[in-house]
Amino acid sequence: PTHFHPLTFKMAAIAQISSVAAIGARVAAVSNGSRTNMMQVWKIEPKYETFSFLPQLTQAELAKQVEYMIANRWSPCIEFAYPGSATILGGSATTVGQGEPMYYDNRYWTMYKLPMFGCTNAQDVIYEVENCKKDFPGTFIRVIGFDNIRQVQTVSFIISKP
Repeated sequence: PTHFHPLTFKMAAIAQISSVAAIGARVAAVSNGSRTNMMQVWKIEPKYETFSFLPQLTQAELAKQVEYMIANRWSPCIEFAYPGSATILGGSATTVGQGEPMYYDNRYWTMYKLPMFGCTNAQDVIYEVENCKKDFPGTFIRVIGFDNIRQVQTVSFIISKP
């Protein structure tokens, strides 16, 4: 009788399992059949702040966001920036607004008037946003909210892109 060394037997078993796994992997390849031309990859575009992946906010949607800020006693403020000074260039991506910690290039935008301390009506903010669009066409415009208790910015989102 032929005697196999135990190590040889284990190596043969491992080789057989590996080849079965490789065949299984080929069989289980991902496919959606004839619709592969419908697959779309993520487009390389500048990354923006909150809500930027959504369509442009309507005035009603903006009003709801501002009402949320007012309900939390955060003071709305409007900021704007021209495209050349709004972006932060970092690594392989361009971002608008917040970048990496301790990287302050173009992080701060120009404030449109003073923060709206004591604001109780979302329509007042929308009115000022429309005025900012008229006064500074072709700019990014964002609404931010300040918490006067914690003394921090609590929310920020772009509402207009050039």
